[in-house]
Amino acid sequence: MSQSKQENGSFSISEEGKGLNYNPELELAEAIEEFELMANVDGRSEKTMDLYDYVFGRFTDFLSEEITIGSISTKQIRKYLAELIEEDLKRTTVAIHHRVLNAFFTWLVEEGFLKKSPTEKVDEPKTPDKHPKVLSKEQVEKLVQAA
Repeated sequence: MSQSKQENGSFSISEEGKGLNYNPELELAEAIEEFELMANVDGRSEKTMDLYDYVFGRFTDFLSEEITIGSISTKQIRKYLAELIEEDLKRTTVAIHHRVLNAFFTWLVEEGFLKKSPTEKVDEPKTPDKHPKVLSKEQVEKLVQAA
């Protein structure tokens, strides 16, 4: 066990490089609750909180068992995203699921609950490039004349 002084004058105690929160045996449901508490305190919008509930609900249903955060593998994340694709969800929707899970597991690492995120090596699904339709010069002129 080692102790180190932080810039703000407080001390951080770690054991073999593990943070105070290190707990890969934390149940996924409890970790989600912690994440959503943080998000709520940080002022995330109601729509964002609803999105988290939806994604985490789908993800926990996919795992279909109580599971600890340390036992979730990169392969399980990929299988989950693949299942969403097989359900014919739009790629943009699957990418949103990826981003939510990535934010969640990155937060777990930053908070010290995990050493490494299982989403670290999972790329966000490619989404089609959609560009806004642009009016031609003639169309703009017609609009201006009509106004």
